[in-house]
Amino acid sequence: MLVKRPANPAQFSGTVIIEPLNPSANFDIAGVWDRSRDYFVRNGDVFVGWTSKSVTVNTLKVWNSTRYAPLGWTYSPFTPGGNSGVYDGITFDIAAQIGLLFKENGPTSPLNGYNVKLVFEAGFSQDGGFAFTQAEIFNALERMPSGGPIYDGYVPGGTGGPTGSINFGLTAAGSLSPTDARNEMQPRDVPVIHTNTQTEVFFGTLGLGYYRRADSDAANDEYRLWEVPGASHVSNDLDDPVLNLQLGQAELQGITPAELPPIGCTHQEFIPGPATGIPGVIDPNRFPFAYAANAAFDDLTQWVTKGTPPPNVPRVTLTPQVLAGNIFGSTIVTDSFGNAEGGFRTPFLDVPTATYISFDTASHTTQFSGFCSLYGYDVPFSGSELGTLYKKSWRLRETGRA
Repeated sequence: MLVKRPANPAQFSGTVIIEPLNPSANFDIAGVWDRSRDYFVRNGDVFVGWTSKSVTVNTLKVWNSTRYAPLGWTYSPFTPGGNSGVYDGITFDIAAQIGLLFKENGPTSPLNGYNVKLVFEAGFSQDGGFAFTQAEIFNALERMPSGGPIYDGYVPGGTGGPTGSINFGLTAAGSLSPTDARNEMQPRDVPVIHTNTQTEVFFGTLGLGYYRRADSDAANDEYRLWEVPGASHVSNDLDDPVLNLQLGQAELQGITPAELPPIGCTHQEFIPGPATGIPGVIDPNRFPFAYAANAAFDDLTQWVTKGTPPPNVPRVTLTPQVLAGNIFGSTIVTDSFGNAEGGFRTPFLDVPTATYISFDTASHTTQFSGFCSLYGYDVPFSGSELGTLYKKSWRLRETGRA
């Protein structure tokens, strides 16, 4: 576990956010922290990230065999970097144990002496599926000694829904069908705010198992789904010089970020170093999904402590895709700027200065080119376009009357 907390306990908000760190690249990725760190620090929250899969424990033991020698989580991959269902099914039990550690906050807790009030679980991408599954299934199964819930709420993000199955699809029967009722968010006694980027919605239009349902204020099913148009699965919300995803890769390889091999995405320069967009393109996408994620944490707190339900927002607008007179899935409806309509609206799309694309393709095959479909990019409007769109605003600014 990695615990980030206010140095002064008096500055602690009382809220603990726990993320089962993302193992998709075979090393720990803190997708929740990377986007919402400024909010957590400003708010005085505590963030806990923990290594949530055997493959990442294996990576740690290879990277620093002395430091991580005491760790024991057997990794026996069926495919390189794949799931180890025989052992990885305990992920959800560990998540419950860690939540209990901070909720009870006894002498062995890293926050002993801090006044813990709320414990949330959050995740993004693969670990967003973990958080979804934790809420869907294990919230009802693994409880406090008093019988109450361990986690006070959940923020799964960047995920089409639950993990394929509890033991990662390696039962004799295989994974459940995406349409199976057991893949739906089950009744629970704590709220869920599910936040997704446009990338997940796009994959849903391709029939790749996207979970989309109505919001609810029912006492046993408090649920919100926020789809954020313009946002992409891999993005640079805080305008970092190097994505933490790439910093982790460089650290494991013992190289500097400038020596990183190119990823191979179509809209990135195929040159060493941090990902850089081709001329006229900014890559990774700078659309600030972080604002929506931060709002989810804030609204979840209000929902739990004051009973104030978050706003309902429309879904991203879809239209049936018709080919040769037959309907094949759907497509995202875009406006005249190429930006998606509907969804969680922000000024970045209502008063746009760029076209935001939520996915990319690979132009070169590399170790990480499989992630290109998750990378987004944005195409800034030219000066003349901005002048035409916002002529009055530009004139006011130039005369000092803005």
